[in-house]
Amino acid sequence: MENVAPVKRSIEEFRAISLGVKSYLSALNLISNSSKTQLDKFFAAADTNTDKMISKEEMTAYADSTNQTFTANDMNQAWVLFDGDSDGNISQDEFTAVIE
Repeated sequence: MENVAPVKRSIEEFRAISLGVKSYLSALNLISNSSKTQLDKFFAAADTNTDKMISKEEMTAYADSTNQTFTANDMNQAWVLFDGDSDGNISQDEFTAVIE
């Protein structure tokens, strides 16, 4: 079984955006120090239908599978930050652009 700690840490950092700008910037710094491989693993784990997009439903399911919970407010704040084209999904490019 693969080590899920980096992925679990990433989802925890992703959730931290609801705590305000200071926490968000701190989370981005921690995530950006993760390897590209770890970020790709996180994205792939959340993108269950492999369409290179993460929907709110996929993110909720992924969070549930890692024993994390998102409130509706958490999810809305995440989408404001990550969904650059406001299409309702986070593409891998949008995800990478925010993290980098």
